[in-house]
Amino acid sequence: MVALARAEVKPAPLFGDGMVLQRELPVPVWGTADKGEKVTVTFCGQTVSAVADEQGKWCLKLASLKPGGPFPMTLGGNNTINYKQVFVGDVWLCGSQSNMDMIVGACDRADDANSSTTPNLHLSHGGGWGLADKGNNGGFSGTGYWFGRHLAEAMPDMHLGLIKCAVGGSTAELWSPGGELYKMRLTPLMPYALKGVVWYQGEANTDRPYLYSQAMEVLIAAWRKGFDNPALPFVYMQLPRIGGEPAPDSKLNPGDGWALTREAQQFNLAIPNTAMAIYSDCSDGDLHPRNKPAAGKRLALAALAKVYGRKPAEDYLSPVLKQAVLLDRKLTLSFDHAAQGLQIKDPAADGSIKQFIVVSEDGTQKPAKARIDGDRIHVDLSDEKGLPDVYYSFSNYPLGNLYNTAGLPVSPFRLARPKVVVDDCIGNTITLSQDVPFGANALKPESYRIAGYVIKQVEHVGGSSRVRLTGDQPWKTGDTITLEMPGFRQWDGKTGFPPLSFVATPGHVAAGGYFQEMLVGEIHMDVKPDLVFKDNLVDGSKLDYPSSKTWRLVAAEAIINLSEVPNPPLNALACAHVYVYSSAEKTVNLWYGSDDGARVYVNREPISTSEGVRPCIPDMVKVKEVKLRKGWNSVLFEVSQFAGNWSVMARIVDDNGGPIQGIGYQAEKPPGFR
Repeated sequence: MVALARAEVKPAPLFGDGMVLQRELPVPVWGTADKGEKVTVTFCGQTVSAVADEQGKWCLKLASLKPGGPFPMTLGGNNTINYKQVFVGDVWLCGSQSNMDMIVGACDRADDANSSTTPNLHLSHGGGWGLADKGNNGGFSGTGYWFGRHLAEAMPDMHLGLIKCAVGGSTAELWSPGGELYKMRLTPLMPYALKGVVWYQGEANTDRPYLYSQAMEVLIAAWRKGFDNPALPFVYMQLPRIGGEPAPDSKLNPGDGWALTREAQQFNLAIPNTAMAIYSDCSDGDLHPRNKPAAGKRLALAALAKVYGRKPAEDYLSPVLKQAVLLDRKLTLSFDHAAQGLQIKDPAADGSIKQFIVVSEDGTQKPAKARIDGDRIHVDLSDEKGLPDVYYSFSNYPLGNLYNTAGLPVSPFRLARPKVVVDDCIGNTITLSQDVPFGANALKPESYRIAGYVIKQVEHVGGSSRVRLTGDQPWKTGDTITLEMPGFRQWDGKTGFPPLSFVATPGHVAAGGYFQEMLVGEIHMDVKPDLVFKDNLVDGSKLDYPSSKTWRLVAAEAIINLSEVPNPPLNALACAHVYVYSSAEKTVNLWYGSDDGARVYVNREPISTSEGVRPCIPDMVKVKEVKLRKGWNSVLFEVSQFAGNWSVMARIVDDNGGPIQGIGYQAEKPPGFR
């Protein structure tokens, strides 16, 4: 008789000696074992069991734990695992992109960190744990380490655990369901019990800031669901300065992507249990500022206020514009977290507030006539004939000098006309996006009006910055539709919105956003990396146009995943195809990113080849002067796969990355297309 091999009980990689478990919450413990095997965990007086399912997966929950440690833990089934040092305290996940990924050794005060031990701080890269000491600090996240160190110093009797989960160049969308990093890096950590998330990201989204706040709404909701904590706190960093010397006040560009992304980050404060830290005043304009000790401290202060309830709030949080009241051409601004007053730090030669400007209706910029009155600012607009825009420190390189009495800077802000764009127009629905969250009237059908149509329903789509209107009949292709918005007012609460006109196209409107559906097929294996595009393995000029019968439809917010399997095959090539409609002959720009290399065809003609093993970075390749014929056009992407993920994302835009009227798209083959 042959004995059958039995699988060992294996906990998920996060569990191990030196780990920190979250206090005062149910604590999931999970892993793998033989199908039907009983797994038992004994810890701090609790004994809890679970049975492995058909796939050999098991998960159990420890009841709420009191802080302390180290404690022993036993985990057993067919085999037994003994942990000698398990701590109970607060666990923070340090997530996002390169400025969280940047290690301690590359940041300021590296020698200090590498020679220091913080006895109540414990570090993990997602598998295994170590004490924050000279052997572990140098390779950990600089932002995360200094956040944890300041938090540990403020709470010396509490054990703190930090889990680093960050990838350079990653967008917010990559960390949401459908995104590659969510699946590959985040889900293995779920549902580990957490105190909160500390987040430093946004640089990779500055090319499309209008979508950022809603992308973060989706991300935060998904993480809270995945970690089984609907109130999971998010403490995040507002983007710091970028670029070289700041522009003079008279030449600020309020449309800069970094400034608009900072504004979008401020909008996310409307989400419960969020807090925002600001450290522009401590940064030097580098994409990867080295002053991570200051970044970590500001994030720790925000956590101490929002999560741990330290008061007064103005000692821990930066002031944020709360209300703007315009009365008799006098503008009064009031702020949160400034109860003890505002102050000017490092004033200009004339004592004025830096980067505080008024932009008249004719576009003229001038310094704001402003004065501080305790926790308020009064601005004289008596010289303005119409409704001006007002900006404070609203640039790529913010240089504002307004602070609260605790020395924390005021968040940049603007009072300006919102920008509304048509994201989609298909059938009898229109989807609108606004660069600020829609107000209280957003969901009222009477807030919108289109001649010849009746708006029957309005609903939010994905977040507070997008709404979908449903009309009583389909839009007529090729017609110019004028949308009036009588239910909305400008920032003064009185001035109305101008009408919005757009062309109804077949399929989805290509409003400067990414194609959200493509057909994927023609997968070829055993591709030679150095010959993938040179030997015309797949000749797009001769390829049969795809159909849903032989290709599969892939839909996503931005990134089209070319593989249906968890681990994409190596040395392969696949095609992704979309049909693009143009109301007339047009010359456009096609911006795309791919993982890995790509060749692009428009109407069977090759227009771009970009090789290499790389992540899918938005707008990595910008192809100019792409000619579209009137009617439907074929756009084909051949995408190689040599390691890691496998994806493509693309959009059609004008020279500034904005939408082009009369451009639409769809995945399915249009009737009669040849």
